Amino acid sequence: MNNARILGSGVGVPPTVYPNSWFDAIFDKPVGPWLEENLNIYQRYWCSETEGLLDLAEQAAREALANTGIRPAQLDLIILATDTPEVTSPASSAALQHRLGAGQAATFDLNNACAGFLNGLDIAAKFIRQDSDFQTIMVIGAYAVSKFLDKKDKKTATIFGDGAGAVILGATPSGKGYLGSKFITDGSYFDYMGIYQDVLEAREKFPEDLNSKTWTQLIRDLGQKIEVPVSDFNHFFFTQINVQSIQHTLQALECAPELSHNIMHRYAYTGAACLPMAFHDAWQQGKIHSGETIAFVGSGAGAAFGATAFVI
Repeated sequence: MNNARILGSGVGVPPTVYPNSWFDAIFDKPVGPWLEENLNIYQRYWCSETEGLLDLAEQAAREALANTGIRPAQLDLIILATDTPEVTSPASSAALQHRLGAGQAATFDLNNACAGFLNGLDIAAKFIRQDSDFQTIMVIGAYAVSKFLDKKDKKTATIFGDGAGAVILGATPSGKGYLGSKFITDGSYFDYMGIYQDVLEAREKFPEDLNSKTWTQLIRDLGQKIEVPVSDFNHFFFTQINVQSIQHTLQALECAPELSHNIMHRYAYTGAACLPMAFHDAWQQGKIHSGETIAFVGSGAGAAFGATAFVI
């Protein structure tokens, strides 16, 4: 049976940067120091009125294709994970398929808030492992949240950014590739945060240690499931919303902070896109090497959590 291996990746962001100083002027008070100290956020990219989710997804997809040498016609499936589609229906992945000229690819969208990319990655790997019709699959996490932000709401507008990250999985007979996943949901948080009436709202405050405690347990459970000790993981890619949650998780696991590659200082929080964007940034910097074991670990409103592991 083939396994599913990560072949390459790409990123798409709008051209316009909004530094923290922009918010200092908007709110007439310094918000930058708190964002930088507590969240490690210094800037974010937002779409203009003429840019949208599909532009970001296409940019990321084309970069991933270029980096892998794969032609659009070779894609068997495109999975687009997003909770900020340009239209409710039809699926944005169909429009993306047309833009790319990937006419042989089946498509579907996946919405599990910011955890959606994890689900898409897991589904893609299992398609490749179980069905010979699927040899090459692109999974994209995309986020055009600026279209849904109240720019005068300091609680939400300051932490979010737009972006997209794409990963291409391919069938391989080798032992490298997908190892396994773990997913959980705590539906008691279903109404704490979301996009209601086309506006993102933070209605309740999540417990400060919710992510760190849940991520720690997920990683331990995943390691046990795939029979890989936590100490054998070479890289962790976490949801990029709070650097302190990442630090607390690694401390609880007795792992070095260098095992996490963080990008929120450049992009802020890009929802379903942040995991592939962080992975791509590390890959481009030469930090990821063949044979290493990596884990994507994340969470999203709902509240949904997941972790998935690969050998590169």
